[in-house]
Amino acid sequence: MRLKVYQRDSGDVGKSVDMEIPARFTAYTFIGMVSKEFGIKPTKCRLVWETGEWMPAPRGEEVDEGWDSGSDDEVEKPVWNSIMREVEILPGTRSIGTWIEGMEATVRAEVK
Repeated sequence: MRLKVYQRDSGDVGKSVDMEIPARFTAYTFIGMVSKEFGIKPTKCRLVWETGEWMPAPRGEEVDEGWDSGSDDEVEKPVWNSIMREVEILPGTRSIGTWIEGMEATVRAEVK
């Protein structure tokens, strides 16, 4: 499988590496490879697969129309946003092919 792994620095400019690895590699092996490439301790490395899929999520902000506006019979409707679905690759013996769908993916490396 082909993986684009990147790490974002403070200025939105960071290092990016293209890797080709077998899908049978374990998450431990993949985290070790990424840790070595980016100079992060394996225990401090967090990997997140950016799926590219968007899913609905309620907004964190509530619209206040005043305490006496409307009647008590009205049902409040949630306000929705779309966010990208992300999957954290947890350290373990599970193969990387079970974490990531498909043969190409984008993975973000972060420091815990």
